[in-house]
Amino acid sequence: MASVNTEPAMIDGVPVEAVARCALCGESSADQTLHIGGWRIEFCAGCGLGRTNPRAAEHKVAQLYDPKYFTAKDSGEPPSDYEAERAIRHQAKRVRHLRKVVTSGRLLEIGPGFGFFCEAAKRGGFEVEALEISEWAAEQARRRYGLTVHAGTVDDFDPRGKTYDVVAMFHVLEHVSDPLACLKRIQSWLNPQGAAVIEVPNCASDDARGEGLNWRGWQPRYHFWHFKPETLCEVLRRAGFEPGEMRFARSEYVRHQLKKIPVVGLFRSCVDCFYRGDWMRVVAPVAKE
Repeated sequence: MASVNTEPAMIDGVPVEAVARCALCGESSADQTLHIGGWRIEFCAGCGLGRTNPRAAEHKVAQLYDPKYFTAKDSGEPPSDYEAERAIRHQAKRVRHLRKVVTSGRLLEIGPGFGFFCEAAKRGGFEVEALEISEWAAEQARRRYGLTVHAGTVDDFDPRGKTYDVVAMFHVLEHVSDPLACLKRIQSWLNPQGAAVIEVPNCASDDARGEGLNWRGWQPRYHFWHFKPETLCEVLRRAGFEPGEMRFARSEYVRHQLKKIPVVGLFRSCVDCFYRGDWMRVVAPVAKE
């Protein structure tokens, strides 16, 4: 478990606590530090996993995820039916990636927000339910799609003997207090032939390098951990998974830079696929004993 010491301090109006050790390897020292506003991001000297330190205090985390967090332009208003249907069609890409490893069965999504991926997976033949920290977001998903959405965290949730074929986490692992403990708990809910599908920001991406401190993937107010491909794979292995094919977003930063170059900009859609963008996604089956 990541060891945490309480600090009587606030950053941007948020109570914070210090992180004493890396959640992956237990190392306390860092070999690189970034400062973003009043926040500090450190990279572990032992394994390279990034950590926000200090970070939002654990007992205040749920309060960070109010309706404005989930909505466009902080409106606090759920998306329209048109916007929701577009989002579901977009989520079908994630379902297709998942189906290369698990084609059907019982699926649990952690952090579904408005439930767009769950709805896409349900249309793809999966039996779905979800776990959401925000009761407000959970109620939106229940009301619009009739989904079974449990309110709470991974630590709170009791599957009551139920097992799953898939557990999905899209841009959630970076928010949890201890990613290794979280993944071990999830692994215990899966069938032996089951798999986790994990998507997180890629802090080793071309977008992160190109945009520096302005990269939208940092978000230290909300993101406690910052993954590179190798640290994501390592935390999955230590939790009892076998990381499979990893997919990466195309680089929006490179695409934007190419637009500035005459003639070359016309071919940007053929070039940006060779550069890594904001996120990475991996489907990781349960490791065979």
